[in-house]
Amino acid sequence: MKDWRSEHSPVEHSPVGSRALGEFNPHFKQLRAIAQRADADLGEALHERQISAAEYSEAITRCRAANCLQACVDWQGETAADHREIPAFCANRAIFEHLRKSR
Repeated sequence: MKDWRSEHSPVEHSPVGSRALGEFNPHFKQLRAIAQRADADLGEALHERQISAAEYSEAITRCRAANCLQACVDWQGETAADHREIPAFCANRAIFEHLRKSR
C-alpha cells in the first residue's frame, strides 16, 4: 500500500510577506467535517498512533494553506451527508484515504 506520507512532505512555513494562512477555526471545522464524511477519524487515528500530533498539525496547516475553504463548504452543501468520496481539491485527500483503508 502506498504511504500517504510519501506524497505529502511536512508543511514548510512561507517566507515573510507571502500570503497568510486562512483562519484556524473555519479550516479546522471543515477538516473535521471532510474527515467525518470520509469515515476517517483524525482524533482516533492520533490516539491509535496511526498519525502523530505533528502530522495532525500539518493536515490542519495544509488545509489552511490550500485556499479552498469555500469550495469545501460548497461541496458539502451539494453532496449527500453519506457521500464518502473525498473531493479532488482536498489538500488532505491522501491522509483521509490512508486512514480509511487502515480501518
